[in-house]
Amino acid sequence: MKHPPAPDDDRRLDQALGSPLLEPPDDFTERVLAARPSQYSAAVPAGAAVRWRLAHGLKALALAAGSALGLAQALSFAWSLWAATTAGLG
Repeated sequence: MKHPPAPDDDRRLDQALGSPLLEPPDDFTERVLAARPSQYSAAVPAGAAVRWRLAHGLKALALAAGSALGLAQALSFAWSLWAATTAGLG
């Protein structure tokens, strides 16, 4: 069962929203970063770089294969147009 907010609650909320925000201590960032476990110190694990290079190479290979197939389709279409118009001339 919910109760409607009391008028006093709205006044307190307005006061809280109107007040300036709390400022973090000066050394807050350093303390938070110092509290991290040491396993997160390395930016990129060694295996991740190899996987990234492999994925990048596979993407490039897929792009090249798709481009070659697209070019083959375009040339096949042009050849079929040429063959159809040449057959009609004879």
